[in-house]
Amino acid sequence: ESPWRVPAQMGPFLRELCGYLGLGPMQLDLAKALEIYADARDEPVEDRLDDPRFRAALEEALASTLATAGDHPVVLAVPGPGRLAAGGDPLAPANDDLMDDAAFALTDLLRAVFVPGLSALAVDEERADALSFLAPLRNLAGDYGVPLILRGPAELIGEGACQNADRLYTVGPVTSLSPGETATLRYAELPADTSPEDALAIAGALYR
Repeated sequence: ESPWRVPAQMGPFLRELCGYLGLGPMQLDLAKALEIYADARDEPVEDRLDDPRFRAALEEALASTLATAGDHPVVLAVPGPGRLAAGGDPLAPANDDLMDDAAFALTDLLRAVFVPGLSALAVDEERADALSFLAPLRNLAGDYGVPLILRGPAELIGEGACQNADRLYTVGPVTSLSPGETATLRYAELPADTSPEDALAIAGALYR
């Protein structure tokens, strides 16, 4: 059962998971909470992110995680504006207006729940056409003094991503960076037969 169903226990769960897998960061995945508390994907993104049960669970999980993190960095992972606008389906249509609305709704949510102690904001995005809508999230991360980490497929990482993220993490080789870009790139290439446990450990090592 998802730990999001008992958000008050999120901190102990993540700390135990980090210890078991040897991971550095404790990661809160906002997309998983949305699936449980606000999964009516035909509703506007603003309404899903404003769902009172979802917000209460997120705040409780944040408090629990930060209270038990110790020396583990705490990363808040959120779906990017393209993923949100498309309801989590990278192949679904999402026009500019929907992605713009999603970016600002997500930024408003994060301003309401962001608390001291978070180490980074990670944005998971597969859509290249969503990169231009990351600026509100980048500004928010800057206001709170944390890096914005963009995570996505290798073909997504390019000049537009560098302009709107502090760090870029991807799986696979990166070939589209322009010379002189200053973003920090770290990536791991996972064989097809990598076990889930090894994949998590490798992904966690990217944060160290």
